[in-house]
Amino acid sequence: GGRTRERVMNPGRQTIRENTVLKNDIWMSKDAGKTWKLVTPGCRNQQEDILVGTEYMSGNTRYLTKSNGLGNISPTKCRDSTDCYGDEVCKAVDGHRNQTVCVCPMFGIREHHSLSVQHRYVKRDDGVKHREDYLYVSGGFTQVRHDSCGNRACGSRGSYRMALDDVWASNDAINWVQLRQAAVGNSTSFKPRGGHSTNLISKSLFPEQDVDILFVFGGESVGPNNPKSEFLGDIWYMELYTQPCCAIHKSCHLRSHPLTHSDVHTCISRGSVWIRLGLKSEIDGRAGHVSIHEPASSMNGFRDYIYIIGGKNSTAVHSDVWSLDLTSGESWELDTSAHTWKSGVEIVGDDGLDSLRINSGRNFTFY
Repeated sequence: GGRTRERVMNPGRQTIRENTVLKNDIWMSKDAGKTWKLVTPGCRNQQEDILVGTEYMSGNTRYLTKSNGLGNISPTKCRDSTDCYGDEVCKAVDGHRNQTVCVCPMFGIREHHSLSVQHRYVKRDDGVKHREDYLYVSGGFTQVRHDSCGNRACGSRGSYRMALDDVWASNDAINWVQLRQAAVGNSTSFKPRGGHSTNLISKSLFPEQDVDILFVFGGESVGPNNPKSEFLGDIWYMELYTQPCCAIHKSCHLRSHPLTHSDVHTCISRGSVWIRLGLKSEIDGRAGHVSIHEPASSMNGFRDYIYIIGGKNSTAVHSDVWSLDLTSGESWELDTSAHTWKSGVEIVGDDGLDSLRINSGRNFTFY
């Protein structure tokens, strides 16, 4: 996914124009990014909950248009799924049985979302250790039309930027299930966001609980009803099971066992809600930051830390580094207020010691 440009022929003027569009295609590489293979082309139309919350909020479908233009957010009418693009399916939504449109069955087009990977293991009956990797996509920004012109959605193109709060999971990058629906303007304590960060922490932090923890921090919240950006400094978490779903279904011996919607609460997550981590203090709200998890080890006294680095809000570009001790900490600690850097954050070794290197394009600074 993300933002890109696609060329479109204008048949009336025999010219070519470039449209800026959002994507949700998925690519994979097995050689460290030298070559890439398309896994799925994704969709051009929205996922169902966003479509219902924006196009169908008036209950009037006569304004829906049939248009296959690139970047067009108005849902495409269809007779069957062959009329739709990529992975889209043709179906009736929100009770409108006499109107079928193309719907995205995976996470919809977006940018500035987060992606986390969870490794799950189980020992099969034959003694072989079976591993599955689970992908989690959360939040981000999309473009939608909005019901601000009487009883219909306005405009033919997506001209409103909207933050999302949905969560999707997959174990093959092709078949996706939705753990949490997009609120689309409904009141919720967990605010939709993009430009946030997520960290998946294994159960070693919580050995008494057979769960992994997916943390989300900060981000920017914005939508058609609230066009002024709000930058967030909160931290939330969601509990995830650790065994592959095939262990529940006794199907780990099969070559393929994609996730289904019935797996959501039985073997993927313990709940579809985010739980707020209660802290005594929060840092300044921000988006576009980097978060890094430092696992417990003998080098840090067997404590788990999350570091928040940089980011921006409506008034400043941050160049600070904050840490949170997940083992027993109750508040963020300011580790450093370093000089502004341009880009690049990574963990490196320095004489056998783990260090955090900030790459500013000039001299390196170590922490």
